[in-house]
Amino acid sequence: MADIVGGGHRSTTLSATIAHLRDHGPDDWLIPHNIELPVRGDMYEVDLAVVMPHAVCIIDAKGTRGRVEVAGRRWYPSNRGYFYSPVPRHGLGAGRRLAAEARAHRH
Repeated sequence: MADIVGGGHRSTTLSATIAHLRDHGPDDWLIPHNIELPVRGDMYEVDLAVVMPHAVCIIDAKGTRGRVEVAGRRWYPSNRGYFYSPVPRHGLGAGRRLAAEARAHRH
């Protein structure tokens, strides 16, 4: 079972995602959620991350169901209007910072 770290408000979608990862993830996964990370003067908000021994996955939980087409920075869900990709908001710097903090938490 994965180790869950964090607090704060959880949407229904985020709660369901955390529960699934907790129940199905291996013991060596650390899953922090509701994270605010300062990176080079900017603040990044991360819904949750999965910190694994050799990788970090940053997840922006969306309540969107069904197929999502991607064209450039726009995401087009089948059941609603488009929205802009959350990927540029998080950036590689946020992932590196999060990985360093997660490793410190484990020791």
